[in-house]
Amino acid sequence: MRLLNGSSRVFIFLALMLAATVVLAACEDEIEDAVDDMATPTEAPADDPPTPEPVETPADVPDTTDATDDADDVEEEPTATPVPAEDPTPVPAEEGEDEVDDGEGSTSHSVLVYVVRNEEIGVASRDIAGTPEVATGAINELMTGLTPYEHDLGLSTAIPEGARLLDVSLQDDGTLIVDVSDDFQAGGGSFSMQMRLAQVVFTATQFDTIDRVQFLIEGQNVETIGGEGVMVADPLTRDDFEDLSPAILIESPTPGAEVSSPIQLSGTSNTFEANMQIEIIDAAGNEIYRDFATATSGSGTRGTFDLSLDVDIQTEGLGQIIMFEESAEDGSRINIVEIPVDFRQ
Repeated sequence: MRLLNGSSRVFIFLALMLAATVVLAACEDEIEDAVDDMATPTEAPADDPPTPEPVETPADVPDTTDATDDADDVEEEPTATPVPAEDPTPVPAEEGEDEVDDGEGSTSHSVLVYVVRNEEIGVASRDIAGTPEVATGAINELMTGLTPYEHDLGLSTAIPEGARLLDVSLQDDGTLIVDVSDDFQAGGGSFSMQMRLAQVVFTATQFDTIDRVQFLIEGQNVETIGGEGVMVADPLTRDDFEDLSPAILIESPTPGAEVSSPIQLSGTSNTFEANMQIEIIDAAGNEIYRDFATATSGSGTRGTFDLSLDVDIQTEGLGQIIMFEESAEDGSRINIVEIPVDFRQ
């Protein structure tokens, strides 16, 4: 084989050196990649993401992500259901009044009309036809005046002839609005005006649902009535007429009533220490009952009394129930009230 000349050998040497350089460069890149792979940790395949724990939403904060789910899932705090206020139901004015059957199937009511007795408030009894408006019936009876029998018993009235009841209206607070004709304020002085007002007020307030009376004249509110200018601007009660009331006012039995044992004795009084004496005289003039009684209050405050008296009635006919107060100074009888009654066995 022919030996290579000098220039050929140089060329081959340079070619080998170039090839070696290229190979070394390629190897160096692979070594760097391997080193990088060894330095970078291998990541594990990602598992399914963990389900987050549910976050409790306060009952009073709605979940804005889903209004429908919020309404179903959020537990609301219980809310008290308001109770609607009951509308006041007026109680019929006739409640508590006695009903009397006349034997023919119709019913009447026994009511009181308040009259004048010894220049003070007194009582008479009337029977009126059955009606749901008993208070109206009682005031109408008062306006008609007295019966001949009541005149014979010494009773009178301050209400002038021709006065008429035009209308009544019961308010929820127990005020009865009474509209009367202009004739109601005709004639009489201050005493007469006050007494006629008292008669209406006492007659109306015998019913449990009526506490006071507001007067109108011909449908109009007025400040005063009569020439004396008696005030009627505000509703009136029985307390406004204490100076016209007897110290002992017997409301049952009424003058001329038929009574038998036990006798039901009731009324109001304003006596010293609420003390009273009771005496009953029969038709023969004999004392058949005597006892001591006490009202619910006294000494400046009017009280009530309601007694059931067992009485031995031997003689039928007209007699008397007498109540009085014994003077604290000398023991004499004062504030005497005598009610004529018809005793029956």
